[in-house]
Amino acid sequence: MKKILFFAVTALLFAACATTKLTPEEKAAQRKAKQEEMLQLINSRHFVTPMRVMHSNMVGSKTIDFGYGVTVKGDTIISYLPYMGRAHNLAYGNDEGLNFVGTITEYRIERSMKDAYTVQLLAASPNTLYIYTFLVYDDGNVQLSVTSRDKEAIGFNGSIEPLKEDK
Repeated sequence: MKKILFFAVTALLFAACATTKLTPEEKAAQRKAKQEEMLQLINSRHFVTPMRVMHSNMVGSKTIDFGYGVTVKGDTIISYLPYMGRAHNLAYGNDEGLNFVGTITEYRIERSMKDAYTVQLLAASPNTLYIYTFLVYDDGNVQLSVTSRDKEAIGFNGSIEPLKEDK
C-alpha cells in the first residue's frame, strides 16, 4: 500500500512540474505583442528608464543605484544620471553633469534590430545640447548612450517602464 501511495504522489509531482511547451506560432505571437507594447510605450513619450549600470572610459563599468535614471514626459526630459568622464569645454562653476530638466527638440524612433528599437532624442539643457540614444529591447531592457560636444560619451544599462502619473 505504501509503495502504491508513494508512486501515486511521485506521479502527481511529476505531472505538476511538467511545463507546457509553446508552439512556434504562440512564441511568434508573444514576440509580436512585446514589440507592439514597446513601440506603443516609446511612441507615447511618457516613460521612465531606471538605470543599473554605468559604463565610462574613466572608471569602466560600475553598478549604480539610488534612483538614477531618465524620465521622458512629452517634450520634457528629466535626467538624473551620474557622470564620470572628461569635460572639454565647460563654463566655470556651471556644470550640472547629467542632472537637469530640459526640452526635447528632436525625437526619432526606428527599428534597428530584430528585437530592438533605437530612440534618439536631442535634449537641450540650460548649458548645452545632449544626444540621448536609447536602444530599447522588446524584453524591456535598455542601453543608453549620452553624448555631447562638451563631454566624453558615457553609457548606461537599465530598463524601461511606463511613467506613473501623479494624481
